[in-house]
Amino acid sequence: MRRRHALLVAAVAGLLAGGLSVAGAASGPVTVCAAAKGGGLRYAASGVCKGSETKLVLGATGATGATGATGATGATGATGATGATGAAGGYPSSIETKSIEGAHTLVLSDAGKVLYSSGNITVTVPLDTAADFAIGTRIELVNVRYLMWVTPASGVTINGQTAGLIPMEHKAQHEAEQGSGAVLVKQAANVWYLLKPLKET
Repeated sequence: MRRRHALLVAAVAGLLAGGLSVAGAASGPVTVCAAAKGGGLRYAASGVCKGSETKLVLGATGATGATGATGATGATGATGATGATGAAGGYPSSIETKSIEGAHTLVLSDAGKVLYSSGNITVTVPLDTAADFAIGTRIELVNVRYLMWVTPASGVTINGQTAGLIPMEHKAQHEAEQGSGAVLVKQAANVWYLLKPLKET
């Protein structure tokens, strides 16, 4: 009982000073009744005040406040700058060469190279299942000396021809000249063209 009176005295002292004081030892809210006349205060152990009194509850937890409004959505970040356009392509300053002799069947590493021979030689263009060159592949052939022919493997077409030897020049095979050349170009699957020099008059 003495403990509750001490809490009441502390509360009244806080009210007279213009503030609110709640004893730290309180185990719960404390009810104080204020008289309508004179403003006298009394501690209500039962928590009930008379009809002529004003009820004051000290140390009670207030109701939970309403949820605050949702914050504004942040601005969208700026789009990054577009990368610089790559330089335009051009012809290489040099082309890799490869010496071939005897009978040579094209392999994928021949693509884009200059194949040259100093002896009689036959170059075979393989089927795609053996060496699947990309469409547009270009292979240059140079006859340093003697004769060079191109022949299609079974299933391959070169200049509309599906078999036999195709000379690098328009002249007869035995008239091929030193330093002559031609270019093989793949036009479609298993379809090639041998681009020969213009025929001399």
